[in-house]
Amino acid sequence: MKRKATHSLNLHEPRIQEGLSSFLEVIHFFSQSVINLKSEQDVFKILVGEITPRLGLEDCVIYKVDYEHQCINQVAAYGHKKDGSSAILNRLTLDLGEGFAGIAARDGESLLIQDVSAHEDYVMDLIEAGSEIEIPIKINDDVYAVISSEHPEKGFYNEFHVKLFEILASIAVGTLVKIQENQELAAIKRRLESILERKSSDLDRAIDTLSSQYSELKYHHKKRESLIQEVHHRVNNNLQIISSILKLYINKSEEESNDLVEIHNRVQTMALIHQNIYKTMEMNLVDATSYIRDLMSYLKSLYRDIYVSFEEHVQYKHMSLDTLVPLGLFITECIHMWLDRAIHQGMDEIQFTVDLAPCDNSTKYMLKIADDRENKLFEHLNLQEEASINAVLITALIDQLEGEFEVVYDGRNCFFLCFNLLG
Repeated sequence: MKRKATHSLNLHEPRIQEGLSSFLEVIHFFSQSVINLKSEQDVFKILVGEITPRLGLEDCVIYKVDYEHQCINQVAAYGHKKDGSSAILNRLTLDLGEGFAGIAARDGESLLIQDVSAHEDYVMDLIEAGSEIEIPIKINDDVYAVISSEHPEKGFYNEFHVKLFEILASIAVGTLVKIQENQELAAIKRRLESILERKSSDLDRAIDTLSSQYSELKYHHKKRESLIQEVHHRVNNNLQIISSILKLYINKSEEESNDLVEIHNRVQTMALIHQNIYKTMEMNLVDATSYIRDLMSYLKSLYRDIYVSFEEHVQYKHMSLDTLVPLGLFITECIHMWLDRAIHQGMDEIQFTVDLAPCDNSTKYMLKIADDRENKLFEHLNLQEEASINAVLITALIDQLEGEFEVVYDGRNCFFLCFNLLG
C-alpha cells in the first residue's frame, strides 16, 4: 500500500511525452497562483478548486492535521463534497492512523491504493470509491495537511498522479511557510505597538528583546521569500523546480545546539560570499574588501563577553570564489581560537588588524592577522598536536590553500599565511 520507491518518468514513452507539457503547465499555473496569497485557506482553495478540474479528477479533499487532538479535519473540498456553496458536505474528522488519509498523516508517506475494497483501512465518505491517493504536505518534517483524492474506478490513479501532487505539495510548502512568517511578524508588530503605549521602567528591555526577535524573523523571512521567488522565476524548467523544492526541505531543520551553532557560523562564512556575489552579480569574482569587512562584522557580533574591533587593509579588489571560501573559513577558525584564548585569560577588549597583500619576493599572497595585546596567547601553539576542532580545521585549510603558516610575537600576537590562489 505504501510507495516503496519513486519512479522517474520515462520520456521515451509517447503517452508520457504527450502528458509532459500538461504536467509542466499545471506546475507553472499553481506556482504563479500561490506566490502572493495571504492565507493557507486560499492555498487550499486553489489546490482543490483550480488544480483538480485541470487534471480531470472528480474529487479532492484536504485534511489539516490537529496534533493537539490527534486527529485530521477536512478543511477544503472539490467534487461531490460540495453543494455549490462554501460548505463541505459530511465534513469528516478522522483520528491519526484512521483511514488512508489518517495513515498518511501519521506516517508522512504518500499512498497509492488501486483497490480500496481490498483494504480494511478504507473509510467511506459520501460516495464509495474504487481507488484513492493520499499525499502529505510536510513542514519541518511534520505533516501539516494531507491531499486526498478518490475515484469510483479501481486502478484509476498511477505514479504519475502521485508524483504530480507531491510536486504541488512541495510548492505549497514554500507559500505556507511564508504565510506563517508573515503572521508571526504581524503578531510581533502588534506586541511592539502595545508595549510602546506603556510607560514603565521595563520598557527599554522589552523593546530591545522584541526588536531583536522582529529583526531576526524579518531577516529569515526576506531570505525565504527570495528563495521562493527564485523557484517561481525558474518554473519553466521542471528539473530546477524539483531541485529547488528539495532545497526547501533541507533548509527546514531548526534544532539548536552548540555544535549546530558552530556549524552555522562556518556556513555563514560561506554564505557571506554568496551575498557579495549577489551584490555584484558576478559569479567568478568577489569583492574581497567587502567580503572581509562583512565577515569581520559577523564574527564580532558573535561575542558578548569581550569587545572586539577590526581594521582591514586589502590590496586586492577581487578574488576568486575558490580562494575566498577556504580563506574565509581560515579567518573564521583563527578568530574563534584567538578569542577563546583571550576570554580565558580574562581580556574584555581586543582589536584585530587583517591585512591581505602580496608575500615578499613571491608570487604568493599573504594574509596577516594581528592583535593589539601584549599577552602571549600562542607561545606554545603547535597545530599538529592541538586536539581542538579549530586547530584541525586550520591545518586542513592551510593544506587546501597550499599555504605556509607562521605564528610570531613582536609585542603583539601575529598569524602569517602565505598561500596560492586557487581556481
